[in-house]
Amino acid sequence: MIQYICGNPRACTVHADGLVVSPLDAPRSPGEFEINVVDLDDMGLWCHRAADTTSIDGYQDLVNLHRMIENNPASRILILLPQDGEFRYNIVSGTFRFRQYLKNMLDDVRDIVGDLWPCVGFTLSYENTTTRVGKCQLPASFHFILPPAISSAIPGDNPFAGARRPADRPDVLLRSVKSEKITALKNDRVAFCTLRVESYPQLEELLLEIGYLPKPCGQQLPDWLAELTAFDDAARREQIARSRETIARLEAGIDEARQALERNNRYKSVLVESGDALVSVVFEMLERILDVDLSHFKDDFREDFRVDAGDVTLIGEIKGVSTNVRSEHVSQLEVHVQSYLDELRDEGREETVRALLIIAHERSKPLADRQPVSEAQVALARRNGSLIVETRTLLRLFERVTDGTLSHEQARRILTENTGLLGLES
Repeated sequence: MIQYICGNPRACTVHADGLVVSPLDAPRSPGEFEINVVDLDDMGLWCHRAADTTSIDGYQDLVNLHRMIENNPASRILILLPQDGEFRYNIVSGTFRFRQYLKNMLDDVRDIVGDLWPCVGFTLSYENTTTRVGKCQLPASFHFILPPAISSAIPGDNPFAGARRPADRPDVLLRSVKSEKITALKNDRVAFCTLRVESYPQLEELLLEIGYLPKPCGQQLPDWLAELTAFDDAARREQIARSRETIARLEAGIDEARQALERNNRYKSVLVESGDALVSVVFEMLERILDVDLSHFKDDFREDFRVDAGDVTLIGEIKGVSTNVRSEHVSQLEVHVQSYLDELRDEGREETVRALLIIAHERSKPLADRQPVSEAQVALARRNGSLIVETRTLLRLFERVTDGTLSHEQARRILTENTGLLGLES
């Protein structure tokens, strides 16, 4: 049996009979399985609340799994490294303030993976490649670099004569097509791999290729026989080459579409999220809607955001609640506005201030089942000069700006010139 350990089993695309999918924070004992695959290619794992890139929030999960692997020496381990993506870190007021691509912090990536199992004898390098694995062509963002295979203890006049592999030098298992970059290697009983695996057939081919699964029995034909041209071999080889090119283009299109859907789902999550997750996405949407930079906003535990929108300062609260909009939500926003106006008066400054309540109300319900915002709360917001923006409306506004239907200036006027409840028709 095989155990497949990943960050989010619900999003796992690798499924098969006899395959057990377990979460990284609660895996089953590796000793119960012949093969354990640890998939680190989940960007949800690559984040750190602290202001550095030297660790991840799931550090202790890696350490715990390391101990399990050590305590079960009979099981074979395959570690799938991440593809390139954004490492998020330094959380402030529930929002990750900084992002760094993994390709620009590979020493840290190697050290973090080393918390799971020591990365002895190799370094990582960024370069997009493809590796032939059985019937599959698997992509990789990174490859391994090994030091020269020379031992300082080799005797003789010729320093290269009889060179042997140092004990800590891993065995190379796979190399990329044409460029010959190392994409899989084995150190003791643990194999490391930089290839992207998205299905069980791909995983099975990989396990066969690295020797973790036995290959089907049968006579092994010599290489020269496969190279001998007869019948319509040349035409078939050309057909295979063309088909592979077509498949590569289609897979690239699928990958692009999948990434776009993931981005879309991230934005749509404002309909159901709360807390830090909601604030993070709303910040990103506001930056694109208003064409502003919120990274310099300093959280002083009052309003969730304050932004200069031309000749108007927007002060806002971001909430995800299971109830409908309440008076306390609208009133809390007015407290922040009055506090800021007091600051302006103390400093002898004048600004036009508008308040936004961005809220995902009744967030656990489908949109069709949610009650409309009470007219009493709309009236209260209108009296205060505030604007309630449901996240479904924010999503529609974001869509219109990103598809070019609305300009940044038009969106800015919509948010600064309306009070009460922002409607979808605005």
